[in-house]
Amino acid sequence: MIRRALGLMAFGAGLVVVAACGDDEPTAKYPTADSFCAAKAAEECKAVAAACAVADDKCKTTRTAACNAIAGGATGEGRTYRPENAENCIAKTTIVYADRVIDPAKEEAFVEACGRVFTGTKQRNEACANEFDCEGSLVCDLDKKLCSVKVEKGADEPCNNPGDICGKNLYCQARGAVKFCTPKNKLGETCNETDAPCEDEIRCNATTCIRKNNAGEACDSNNECLSNFCDADRKCRARTYASETGTCKDFGGA
Repeated sequence: MIRRALGLMAFGAGLVVVAACGDDEPTAKYPTADSFCAAKAAEECKAVAAACAVADDKCKTTRTAACNAIAGGATGEGRTYRPENAENCIAKTTIVYADRVIDPAKEEAFVEACGRVFTGTKQRNEACANEFDCEGSLVCDLDKKLCSVKVEKGADEPCNNPGDICGKNLYCQARGAVKFCTPKNKLGETCNETDAPCEDEIRCNATTCIRKNNAGEACDSNNECLSNFCDADRKCRARTYASETGTCKDFGGA
């Protein structure tokens, strides 16, 4: 009996140990906004510092400050640092800088992932004002100002509900009392920016859909360029830095 009792006690103690271990929460890789900003800066500078002829320490200082400024703005708007989302942002930073020319799809994923490092707590159908005011994977429908589940719609599908997003080269057009996803206007067709936009790869010059300018051609704004980047010399060129202004100045360079 004594041996049996001791065995049960040992077995019970083992259960206690296992249960205690199971309660341990995994530690976040970047537990604070400061640690996240330092890691993001390091990843950016690994890709950009040499290309911009900037010392690594100067680059990291510059990029950490830029990240901290964004963090301060986010918390000032009532959003909170989400350490569980930080690793995805760092991973997307690596991906977007893997090529010397920024890929728009990779940049979109990068912006989305890093935006969600600081999110709000608004629930579905609650009012919102910023893209990342909402909790979890909810989006802020900026037209309807409500937190919603994002639903991509195709041509001629209704887009009246919060979160309805029309697909590529479509826009949400009112047809009487109901809105439907409608093809954007093509090259040479009449247009206006508010309710008759042009297809994504062309632009509206106030009256007509015209082509965007190629690299090396003159420009006054990013929208005029096929690359969506008009440099300081007012020439269209490929975007090589996924940063605030897309230049080496963002990384401490000239």
